[in-house]
Amino acid sequence: MSIPFALQPQNLQGMYQSFGDEVPSVLSQFFPDLAATDAGQQVQYDTLEFGRGIAGINVRGGAPRPVAPTKRATVVGSSISMSESIYIPPNVTKDLRDVGSKTTSPASVHIAREMRQLRLRIGRRKAVFMGQALGTASGNLSFTPPGYVSAESVSLNYRTSSDNHTVIGSGWATATTDILAQIRAAKKVIAKQGGSRPTHMVMNSATGEYLSSNNGIYELLSDAAKDRLLEVGYHARLCELDIVYCDEDWIDDTSGASTMMIPDNHVAILAGNNEDRGMIECEPQSEYAPAGTRGVYFHTVMEPHINGGAWIEYQYDVFPLLALPDRIVFDTTVA
Repeated sequence: MSIPFALQPQNLQGMYQSFGDEVPSVLSQFFPDLAATDAGQQVQYDTLEFGRGIAGINVRGGAPRPVAPTKRATVVGSSISMSESIYIPPNVTKDLRDVGSKTTSPASVHIAREMRQLRLRIGRRKAVFMGQALGTASGNLSFTPPGYVSAESVSLNYRTSSDNHTVIGSGWATATTDILAQIRAAKKVIAKQGGSRPTHMVMNSATGEYLSSNNGIYELLSDAAKDRLLEVGYHARLCELDIVYCDEDWIDDTSGASTMMIPDNHVAILAGNNEDRGMIECEPQSEYAPAGTRGVYFHTVMEPHINGGAWIEYQYDVFPLLALPDRIVFDTTVA
């Protein structure tokens, strides 16, 4: 059975890509998509720790002095697989056969709507992983494969002792807490261990309210800044950090429960340069996928029955890359 033109994988791929601007998370700016260099689903990368030594003095022409390498640990795992399907009724597939028409048919609208739904679902799942890479799962990736009773956990090798990267501060809900001192201390940890200047701070707007109501912060504001705070209700920049507010959530398909991507009282401070971060897109498992395929792969299955419809299926294998966790400090309980 032939596959209608609009349901062919290359056309589904193009339609999916057309909704690229609708990926729902502001966290995407910190985790760009990266194509895996190797085939298959194995993911392996080194997490780095930069030393704080200085260049050694040598005599002119002397033998170079060896420097310890930066490798600290290796993250090894399989890419995390997403695979779902959407049913297209036969009345829709029948209407899709007007290939040369310039008129947007109800069938085309229906397919576009379903592809948009898939794009949003995938985007939210990636945002969950991005949030976890910023500490929402206490420095681990956490996910539950089908048939598992408890969640799988993969360590991202955050430093938890000796200049801890999992603590920023506490007491932010109290107006007299010196939040600025805690932020400055966290920035020093990143500069010291990560060898870079932190540029961003991530939280949700509920946590941002602690900044807006803090006495010490308010007293340091200029009159213009105070007027701005009254106008917009939140701080956009503090301690040389651009503040990114993430109020996105995801809904469980079964229970209907809502979960925040960045929960209340969670704060992450990080360097905005993404040379050591990303979402590694691996090869799909499907034998139908052409060699070298990375990212989302679509496949269409036509039902053989006289009134059969079609199933749009996809596979997407991805794994977060966090090669330099020392460039991030997070805290799950600042209140």
